[in-house]
Amino acid sequence: MPETLTTQATILITAASVTAELNGVNEIAKDMTLGVMNAKTISHRAGESAKGFQPITDYIEQVAREVAQSVVRISGGASVLSRLAVSYHHSGKLLTLYRRVLKDAEDATHVASLIPVITMLSQEAQKEQEHFVRDLESLVRQLDAMKNTIRSSKVISTISRVEAANSDAFRKNLEVVADDLESSTEKIRERVQRCHHQLSDVIALVQREDVS
Repeated sequence: MPETLTTQATILITAASVTAELNGVNEIAKDMTLGVMNAKTISHRAGESAKGFQPITDYIEQVAREVAQSVVRISGGASVLSRLAVSYHHSGKLLTLYRRVLKDAEDATHVASLIPVITMLSQEAQKEQEHFVRDLESLVRQLDAMKNTIRSSKVISTISRVEAANSDAFRKNLEVVADDLESSTEKIRERVQRCHHQLSDVIALVQREDVS
């Protein structure tokens, strides 16, 4: 097996990085929720002229809630990565140790009894690798779902600008809401994209490892 310590370190660093990025996403989602409360107040004051803006605030609130829920789920998965990385490292280290003993003591009596043990460890390592990759791919799919949610938000930010233009007295205030929505969704998109790249790199790294 290739140097699993390097793989373990990479996974642990990635898990920490993804967690930090998701914490940042969560803070942005909280700001979006606060912004929605302000937008609702403004649209209520604007009355009939901002009637079309009110469903938009409901949508933004829903997006912020969905993002926050996704962060909780993905963060939980990222924390599991750390534990899996340690287990993955230990199983690979044990397999490497047994193979070294088999090689160094090839002329020893009863050394052949190690072969079934090594075969079993190799099979277990393969199963663990497959399980590990499946969990990583699950996190990537959840990130993809979050990206889709954010992508639709960019469309809403465009619509919100149109609706803001229809409210003369409160136009500037509502345009600020639209600007904040666009800025927030772009920041979330960038963070989610970084998480996606990092996890994809780890998947490729783990799949390259020979545990047979």
